Amino acid sequence: MTVPEFNCYGKYKDTVAIIFVGGYGDSKDYHSKPLMRLSASLQMNVYSFSFRDGKNATFSSQINDLIDLCIYLLEKKDVKELKIICTSDGAASSTFVLLDKRIESFISVILFLDPAVYYLDDIPTRPLDDWKGFQDFLPKKKMYGEVLKEANFNAVLHVIHFSLRNYSSQGYVDDPLTRGLDIPTKYSRMNKASIKHFYECIPLKNKGVYREVSNLPHAYMRDGEIANNINNVVQLISSLL
Repeated sequence: MTVPEFNCYGKYKDTVAIIFVGGYGDSKDYHSKPLMRLSASLQMNVYSFSFRDGKNATFSSQINDLIDLCIYLLEKKDVKELKIICTSDGAASSTFVLLDKRIESFISVILFLDPAVYYLDDIPTRPLDDWKGFQDFLPKKKMYGEVLKEANFNAVLHVIHFSLRNYSSQGYVDDPLTRGLDIPTKYSRMNKASIKHFYECIPLKNKGVYREVSNLPHAYMRDGEIANNINNVVQLISSLL
């Protein structure tokens, strides 16, 4: 076991720990502002680790890092219960951790914030193609969320779609006047049908809420009014954990 470098927000002596799993390119420090506030709000320790970069930036590597961090907390920190929050590409590793029998019974809840969905075949790497904004959701192969259909676990899974379109980040829709539109050549928001498909893969006994929120964009840490985004995401997470 190689434990990834991580941050711990909070110094609470509690047997419940929250792990935040970020998206592609997110460092362990990237979400520090909302995670510090979340820790204080819930009075729980919140852990974060980095999505690897370069040739190691694959779903498989993040799955392994999440598993190793979970085992470390369970074995070395006397944690008895795990709550996981994930966003964007972090949803893949947060899905596959439920298949690890050393861990799954300790996970009580997973909160999927605007998950990015991919083909199951692409999990060993990290593909460049996913469903965003304007595209029709017409999968030709199994999506990774379908592994949940046959899995046996106890956690409750909540899925939240951020329906506010991005507009100010590089590579996204640039003009605020186009925020209300889906632009065929640019990424504006995650495809609603793809996120609903992921939610529908969750077994009935594990289904939490599916919610669409209109006050958060996918890139909430760099798009629009960041301070408002942080307030909104902390309130949202606190209400579901």
